[in-house]
Amino acid sequence: MPWNFALLRYGRDGSPDSSFGVGHSGATTTLIGSGAVPHGLVLLENGNAVVAGQAIKAGKFVFALAGYDRRGQLDLSFGRQGMVTTSFSSGNDVAYGVAAQRDGKIVAAGTAHENAPGGGGFALARYMGRLFCRTPNVRGRQLGNAKRAIASAHCSVGRIARAFSAKVGAGRVISQCPKPGVKQPDKGKVSLLISRGNRSR
Repeated sequence: MPWNFALLRYGRDGSPDSSFGVGHSGATTTLIGSGAVPHGLVLLENGNAVVAGQAIKAGKFVFALAGYDRRGQLDLSFGRQGMVTTSFSSGNDVAYGVAAQRDGKIVAAGTAHENAPGGGGFALARYMGRLFCRTPNVRGRQLGNAKRAIASAHCSVGRIARAFSAKVGAGRVISQCPKPGVKQPDKGKVSLLISRGNRSR
């Protein structure tokens, strides 16, 4: 019988969480090839999780990752139908750790060709996650500089309005919507109010 990834969630009292897993059992299992063994887990900001380890593909171990939603179901937007495998070498490749970057990308670390006669090597893979926009603080910046900061944060520029301001120099951002630090989907819009300068001048 092939081995599966197994994921369990418990309540604060140590009992299985009935809101999680297959049939509300608190547990879920995932078949990835055969010989699947998980070694690491990372919780994402949206409450989802990614598990990394190993699975047998074409007669050898490869990096294996599976993404899960908050309910313990496979996140079908991750990889192919919730799973992804990566082969680095002709030998066994195993992921022993996994981490998430601030932009949502997933990084898995482990070994490549670890059963080689001369020893294996270090292996590192990065996967495109579900990117999101965290609104940067662009108040007081020149419009061009603000646009670049917004694009770097995986956001997009929304409506631009202009108004006179006695406090903010011409061409600079008076205010923004949403406010700094707000998390939005990838390419979420940031609307700007730009100063026309002091009306009295």
